Amino acid sequence: MADFYFGSDTSDYDGNWATIGGSASPTIMNTLAGFTFVTPAGGIFITELARGMDSSIPQEGTTFKIGVYDITDGVAGATRLVEATGQSRFDNAGYVWHSVTGLNTFVPAGRTIAVASTPPTTAIWTTRLTDGTSYYDDGSSETALPATWSQTGTGRIIPLRAGYSLAVSRPTLNNINTNNVVRVDSVGNTISTSGINTLTSVTVGGKAATSLSAPGGDGTFSMPAFADGVAYSLMGSVSAVASDGTSSDDLTVTLLPMLDWHYTTLAGTLNTANTGVVFNFSPVSAVGDQIVFPLSHNVDAQGNLSTSFDGSVTFYHIQASTGIVRSFPVTTGVSGSGTPGNATSSGNVATYALGTGTGRGRASTTSTGNQSAFSIGVGVVKGAATAISTGIASLFSIGTGFASGNGQSPAPEGNFLPSFINKMVKPFKRSMRKLFRKR
Repeated sequence: MADFYFGSDTSDYDGNWATIGGSASPTIMNTLAGFTFVTPAGGIFITELARGMDSSIPQEGTTFKIGVYDITDGVAGATRLVEATGQSRFDNAGYVWHSVTGLNTFVPAGRTIAVASTPPTTAIWTTRLTDGTSYYDDGSSETALPATWSQTGTGRIIPLRAGYSLAVSRPTLNNINTNNVVRVDSVGNTISTSGINTLTSVTVGGKAATSLSAPGGDGTFSMPAFADGVAYSLMGSVSAVASDGTSSDDLTVTLLPMLDWHYTTLAGTLNTANTGVVFNFSPVSAVGDQIVFPLSHNVDAQGNLSTSFDGSVTFYHIQASTGIVRSFPVTTGVSGSGTPGNATSSGNVATYALGTGTGRGRASTTSTGNQSAFSIGVGVVKGAATAISTGIASLFSIGTGFASGNGQSPAPEGNFLPSFINKMVKPFKRSMRKLFRKR
C-alpha cells in the first residue's frame, strides 16, 4: 500500500471535466485543479496506480492502461513518466479501486504531474463529452497510452489516483525531552527529528527557544523565563515546531512552569475581592487566564489562596486573550510592626484574615465564650500580650503564632510543679521535728 495518494479521492466520481486525447486515442487525463500534484523537495517514487470501476460480475478481468504524465510545461505535449496495465477485481463489491502495485518510478522535485487512463476492455464506465455523446465506443480498448499527450477536448472526469512514497525521509519532529514535556526557564532540553537538517528555529507554544544547537536536526535548546509585560504561551497542551529553514514539522507537547512551580486556569465565579489573589488586577482577570505560583502555595480556579508560607513571593498572571505575562507580589505570614489594639469577646467569635492581619502591636484579648481564630497573614497579637479565657478557646494559625513577646496567663504550666513542692516541704519538716523530740 502506498504511503500517500494524489488524484481522485473517491472510486465513483461523476463530476467535473478532464482532458481527452486524440480521436484515434480515446484516453483521458485528470488535469483539473485538485487532481494534479506538485512533487515535494527530494522528489517521490510512484509506487501504485489505480482506477475506480464497477467490480460487478459482468466486468471481471477487464483490463486498462493507466499512467502518469509530467504536465509542468502544459498538457499538450506532456511526457508519459510511467505506464502500467490494470485489471478489474472479482469481488462484486461495487465501484471500488482497481490497483496496480509494485511500481518504483522516480519523479524529481518541483514537477506537476497528473494521472491518465485508457478505456477498459469492457464498457463499465462511459465517459461523456460535454455535448453528452460518448467519447469512445463502448468496449473498445487502447493498447497503450501515448508517449506524448495530444490534447483535443474535454470529457467527464473518471476516478484515477496514484500512490507514492517520498524519496527522502519526511520532515518529522520525533520528540522533545523524550516525554514531550517542556518547562519555562529550562536549559538542556533535547530535541530529535528526522528528515530535517540543522535546525534554525524551534518554537514551543509560539515562544521561540534560545541557545539552539541541533546540527543534523538533533540537539539541545533552552526556554526563556517569564518577563513582565512580555507575551508567552498559556501553560498546558501546545504545538512545538522545528524547522531548518526549508523543512519543518510540528508536534503536540506539554508546556509547564518552572521546576517546583504550578499553574491553575481560572474558571467559574472569580474571587476578585481583597481576599483573593486576583484582587484589583489591571487588566481585570478573566476566566481562561492562568495564575502561576510556587508549590509552597496553592491557588484554586476561583483565585482563592491557601498556604503556610511566611514571607513574600512573586506570582505570574498570564492573560488568555493576549498571552501577556504580568508579575505581582504575594505576602503571607507575620512581618513588620503595628499599632496597639484590643479585642474583647463575650460570645462566639470566628476571625478569618487574608493579607494584613488584626491587632498588630500591643494587644490583649479576653474571652468568656467560645473563640476560634484562623489567620493567613500577619498574626492576631504581636508584642506584649495578656490572654485570659474563662470559656472554651481554640486557636488555629497559619503563619507566625499569636502573642509573640511577653505573655501571661492565670496558671503558668512551667511554675506549677516547683511551687507545689515548695509548699509541701515546710509542713513535712515541722512534722519530722515533733517526732524527733518525742523520741
